[in-house]
Amino acid sequence: MKYIFTNFGSGNGPYIRTIDMGIELINLLKDKFNEDFSIIVPLVYGNRQKRIINEEFGEILEKQPDLILFDEYLGQQFKRILFDGRNYDIIMQELISSYDKVEKNIKEYLAKQELLLKNIREKPIKIKGKDIILEVSRNPNVATNLKYSYYTSIGYFEKIIRQSIENPNLKLNKKLLKKILPIAEKIESYQQLYFQPEPNCFSYEKDYSSFKDKEIKCPPLFHPPKENKTDITEGFYVLVSGIPFLKRLYHYAKKINYKIYTNQILEDFKEAQRERPIIITNKNIKFIFARPAWNTIWLTNLSKKPLIFLDYEQGDFPEIYFNVLSINKHKLGVVFKEDLSIEKIVEQSKSHIPEITQFYKKIGQKYGTLDGIKFSCKLIVKDFLKKIDSN
Repeated sequence: MKYIFTNFGSGNGPYIRTIDMGIELINLLKDKFNEDFSIIVPLVYGNRQKRIINEEFGEILEKQPDLILFDEYLGQQFKRILFDGRNYDIIMQELISSYDKVEKNIKEYLAKQELLLKNIREKPIKIKGKDIILEVSRNPNVATNLKYSYYTSIGYFEKIIRQSIENPNLKLNKKLLKKILPIAEKIESYQQLYFQPEPNCFSYEKDYSSFKDKEIKCPPLFHPPKENKTDITEGFYVLVSGIPFLKRLYHYAKKINYKIYTNQILEDFKEAQRERPIIITNKNIKFIFARPAWNTIWLTNLSKKPLIFLDYEQGDFPEIYFNVLSINKHKLGVVFKEDLSIEKIVEQSKSHIPEITQFYKKIGQKYGTLDGIKFSCKLIVKDFLKKIDSN
């Protein structure tokens, strides 16, 4: 038995996308190895994370319950350093004080002779650390230094921190930013290849150049959505972030006089109907209301739906500030404003859809696909097999 380790940042999107990658890699590698594979997922968000994973991958887990194995200890360690929605100055202070210990704990743990994990049915599974042969990451927050590690993100953590130090519009503590810069550099220092999607956090830049020697540009790092034909009442979708303390952002949604569908019912809109994000492509979902993170942006854009996004708030993770610059440059969505009617905002966003469609059409033509998961995993397998064959 061999294992793929997932190393991911905060929220729901990163761990879901690393599992997507793990499944794709297993499909590509299974004919090359005479062994089965499982995917190791640090359990950061407890039962909510398991529920979401079961909703996303339930069909395959029903047949292969050991495909995804959860590690509670690693989840606890990840939780100590992941952004949780509080003011980023507080997060930076905690990162500075905790990072070295967390990295040491994780490296020592992964090197152990035997690890005890659980599958989706809570069955204990013992594995050997030496059987972890591959790491895939999405916005990673810790360096494991596993030998065959492959990096994906929506923008380099190091670059986000460097740009935040230099940008006078970001009112974060510059001394703290300078202190976490060596941590960011370390986290992104050891991978075999670095995949950067189009569009991404830094797509507002006039002349984007590679930040890493082994960087590979690619289409959006997710599987493009399929049309949903469920019979639902007309309404809009509030895509709630998986980051705990960001729930406060969504109180604006209750002021919009439409039926609300959402992935997570909050205090502000208890009357909402909980549905998975797969219904976003449904003809009766008229627009999306969300924090501007890239899984949300890609999903909304490729579903050809208007995106109404919440502007950057001082103290949020600075990636969001740069995301907003990229959205505005390419007209990928429209910022929510309390003094404008939602109808006007939606109409403005809707008017950009033909332009957005052409924008992604060009990306698809450039790479031959809009599926960045499949695109990147083929290159990962090619690189991985070449390197293990030469050893």
